[in-house]
Amino acid sequence: MISLGLTHSLAQLSAANRLQTTALLSDVEIDRAPGHRGTHLRAGTTGDRPPRYRWTNWRWWLGLNPSFPTTTAPRTVAVIIPAHNEEACIAETIKSVLAQTAAIEQVIVVDDASTDRTGEIASQFPEVELVRPTVNQGSKPRAQNYALKFVRADLFVTIDADTLLAPDAIEQLLPYFSDPKTGAVCGFVIPQRVNTLFERGRFIEYLFGCTLSKGAQNQVGAVVVASGCFAAYPTELVLGQGGFPPGTMAEDMDLTWRLAKKGYEVYFHDTAYCYPIDPPNLKIFVAQVDRWYRGVLQNLSTHSFRGRLRLGLFVYWYMFDALLTPLILFFAVYAYTGDVALPLAVMLLHDLAIVAPPAFFKAASIGRFWQAVVSFPAFLVLRPINKFILWRAMWREWIKRDKLKHWVKGH
Repeated sequence: MISLGLTHSLAQLSAANRLQTTALLSDVEIDRAPGHRGTHLRAGTTGDRPPRYRWTNWRWWLGLNPSFPTTTAPRTVAVIIPAHNEEACIAETIKSVLAQTAAIEQVIVVDDASTDRTGEIASQFPEVELVRPTVNQGSKPRAQNYALKFVRADLFVTIDADTLLAPDAIEQLLPYFSDPKTGAVCGFVIPQRVNTLFERGRFIEYLFGCTLSKGAQNQVGAVVVASGCFAAYPTELVLGQGGFPPGTMAEDMDLTWRLAKKGYEVYFHDTAYCYPIDPPNLKIFVAQVDRWYRGVLQNLSTHSFRGRLRLGLFVYWYMFDALLTPLILFFAVYAYTGDVALPLAVMLLHDLAIVAPPAFFKAASIGRFWQAVVSFPAFLVLRPINKFILWRAMWREWIKRDKLKHWVKGH
């Protein structure tokens, strides 16, 4: 189900509609309370083998999260929030960072030449270090790189300016960094709002993609992308790579692949929740997904997977599945039956059989089962839209050689 794997792997707001801070944070509590079991990371000892030895670790065979040593020095943490014209949501995002159960040494907001009150609002928080480039950096990775030179902490977390964090989200990522070969850790993405058709469809995409696709990637050590809306990294490691690569429209994927090819592990933690604002309408949805897909295609044009076969197999299988599986399924059934309606029915049943079970299971675990059930038809509507955007992106990027160079905001 790859356009799902791609869409979720690549992870919008009007002032009139925005939620109040208390309501947003209470939504976070609702999502982490049912079935919550802390960090889901078993404390190990210094004698444990590093968790990257998956095949010989009994926890791997049971589908459990890895264990990590507890006798390591505490790590200091900084949070970087790049922001351009985010006055509608920057305050709520900062408050969710300040409410973290983990100690945060720095909260750095990059006011990237905003023309609204983003900087003014951020400066009202005494805990925030507000940095302002003299000119707009032109893209999210450049804004993040601008902030990196101000980071004093051992680790840094990147979040989007429209993204809320569950109170224990950062705390759940920290144990992974007791292994010096950990290059990045990302969390589970859930839309902050699930109201419009596009938000509902994205809700199902995230539930399925993070639960099944990304869960499978995590199990075999081949996470395709440490999602840019919420991920943690060792500061010195990323600085040593030259920061976030600015050459593609999917800098999070680019850095993930670079770290993986250098032998570092990239993890996904399935109960560290973040809540971005996703596109509420068709225009914004198409712009965001087009940027995601074109970023994937740009990365495929610049990377090889020599030495990281598992990662390459996931990426190319996803591309094959996204581009060809629907066509193969449709024409195979049509050739056998000569009926146009039956292939469409088979494709619908295919989505129900593959997507619905993991999506509904995860939704039930966070107390949102019926919301997922009601949202599923929206996901079916978005499926052909996603396919069209992918095929069009391939035409533009690979056939016409019309490379997307300018960052298009997702809201």
